[in-house]
Amino acid sequence: MTDGRKALILIVDDRLESIESLRKSLAISGYEVAAVRTPAKALAFLKSRLPDIILIDLVLDKQSGLDLCSTIRSSPVMADLPILLFSGLEESEQRISALRLGARDFISKNCEDREIVARLALHLKLAENERLLRVRNNELSAAYEQLQSTQEQVVRAEKLAMLGRLAAGVAHEISTPLSFITSNLRSLAAGICDVYRVLDAEENLVALYAAGARRERLDAQREAVRLLREELHFETNRTELDSMCRDSLEGMELLVRIASDLREFSRDDKHDLVPADINSLIDKALNMVRMEIGAKISVKRKNAKLPPVMCIPSRVTQVFLILIVNALQSMPGPGILRLVTSIRKGWVKVAVDDTGKGILPEHLDRVFDPFFTTKSGEKGMGLGLTIAQKILAFHGGRISVTSECGKGTRVVVEIPVMATGIKG
Repeated sequence: MTDGRKALILIVDDRLESIESLRKSLAISGYEVAAVRTPAKALAFLKSRLPDIILIDLVLDKQSGLDLCSTIRSSPVMADLPILLFSGLEESEQRISALRLGARDFISKNCEDREIVARLALHLKLAENERLLRVRNNELSAAYEQLQSTQEQVVRAEKLAMLGRLAAGVAHEISTPLSFITSNLRSLAAGICDVYRVLDAEENLVALYAAGARRERLDAQREAVRLLREELHFETNRTELDSMCRDSLEGMELLVRIASDLREFSRDDKHDLVPADINSLIDKALNMVRMEIGAKISVKRKNAKLPPVMCIPSRVTQVFLILIVNALQSMPGPGILRLVTSIRKGWVKVAVDDTGKGILPEHLDRVFDPFFTTKSGEKGMGLGLTIAQKILAFHGGRISVTSECGKGTRVVVEIPVMATGIKG
C-alpha cells in the first residue's frame, strides 16, 4: 500500500483448514490476513473494519458466496471494494453470475497458491490505482470548478472595467438630453403660465356674455383677449410648446434606452440561454460607445435578416463591445468601422472591420493570450479578446483575427443558431 501499511485481505470460507497454506503464503508475501467461516461473521467484520480485498468461497455450507457478494455490493460504503470469488467447481454459469454481481475475478481453488497470491496482488494494485484515479479526479474536479469560478470573476471584472471606461462617454451622452429636457421644462412652465393668462381672459369674456353685459364691455374684453394673445405670441408659442414636448419625449426615450442597455449589460447573468437578435445586440453595443465613436469615425452597417440565436444576451453584447472598442482604439484619427452580419449553414457570422494601424505579424498569433497587449496600461490589461473567445466558446462559437499593418484588422465572430452552452 502507498501509505506504508500492510494490505488486509479478508477470506470467507467455511473450511478454513483447506486454505491454511494459502493464508501462510499471503502472510509470507507481506499481507495481513483475516478469515471467517460464515457470511454473518463476514458482515460483522466489515462493520468494524474494511479490508482492501475480499476472497469469498462460492459455496459456504448451505449458503452461497454469490448472495454475500450481492449484499456487499448493495452497500454504498463497499460499492468499490474489490471482491474475488474462488471455488473448486468449474461451472461457467457460476463464473458469469459472479462477474455480473460485481466480482472482480473468479479463481479456481485448483490453482497453485503462488498464482492466487499473484492474482490477489494484481487486483490490489488495480484497486490502488483506481483509488488514486478517484483522488486525482476529485482534485481535477475541484480545480476545474475553481477555474470556472476564476473565469467568471475575470469576465465580470473585464465587464466592470469596460463599464468604467465607458462611464465618461455615457455621462456625456446622458447629460445632453438631460440639459435640453431641463431647458424645455423651464420653457414649458413659462408657456403654461401664458396659456393660463389667455384662458383667464377668455373665461372673463364668457362670463360677461353669460351675465348679459352690454356690447361695449364685450367688445372691450374681446379686444383685451386679442391684444394679450398678440403680446404673448400665442399661436407661435403653442406650436413651440408642441415641439418642446416631442423633443423632451424623444430625449427621455433616449435616456431610457441607454439605462436599459447599461442595466442589461451590467447585470450578473445566470447561464440561461434565451433567443436574441444579434443585430439588436450590436446596436446596444454601439449605443454604449457612441461618444467614443465621435465625428471622426464613420460606422458602416450591413445587416442580414438573421434568425434568433440562443445565447446569454449581455455576454454576447460584451463580445461586440470588446471588438468595437478595440477597433476604435486602433483608429486615433479618421477611420471607418464596418460591421456586417450574415447567416450560413446554421451559423450567424459577424465581421468587424476597421481601418486602423493593424497588428504586427509577430503579434497576431498572441492576440488571444491572456494579458498580451500592445496598448498603454490605461486602455486595458490584454484580457479583452481572451474573454471574448471564452464567451464564444461557451456558446459553441468561434472567433478569428486577420490583420495587415497600416491597413486595418478584421475580426470574424461565428455563433451557431442553436447554441446550447458548450463550455470551453
